Amino acid sequence: MDADFVAVKDMDPIVAVLDYDFVSYTEKGEPGQTCSGSFSSNLVGGRKGSLVHKAIWEMQKNTMKRKCGDPQKTFSQACCYDYARMCDVPWAALGEGVSHPVFNQLLNQGEIYKTFCFSDEFSFVPDHFAYSLEHIPSKDRALKYMENKGIRKSLDRIVYHLFNAITGLQKLKCSELFDTRRLVGH
Repeated sequence: MDADFVAVKDMDPIVAVLDYDFVSYTEKGEPGQTCSGSFSSNLVGGRKGSLVHKAIWEMQKNTMKRKCGDPQKTFSQACCYDYARMCDVPWAALGEGVSHPVFNQLLNQGEIYKTFCFSDEFSFVPDHFAYSLEHIPSKDRALKYMENKGIRKSLDRIVYHLFNAITGLQKLKCSELFDTRRLVGH
């Protein structure tokens, strides 16, 4: 789980499905809350010994064995330098960049895995939520905006991913973060 999630309800519903091979969330989901290849790697879980997690972990380790070339260049894939104990890991390179292809490959091989993705009105990121955090700080105005977009239960989720790296929340003072008139402080 990314460090910029905030739990606002009991997490028992998440814990209850951790006996599945793979658990995550997505904004819009498949019928029956089954995971497709578009899940978020920001929060994943599953049962001990899960072959899905093993395959993702093995590919993440193999990805980090890739050698970088010129240190003056920016790389789009994760890689490590021969001459230093440093690696270049672009945003999402080991998350979605690895987990989505591995997950889709497993599905395409016809293996059946028990998966669960919290989605739609149970998603940890209601549609337009990150936009609202960044551009509509007022809780009442943000709620109205999301209601007008047809978003159900936007403030009735178990946890929320706050996207701290892209929403600017790190610039707020504590008094602003905990202001109950703001969306982030609800």
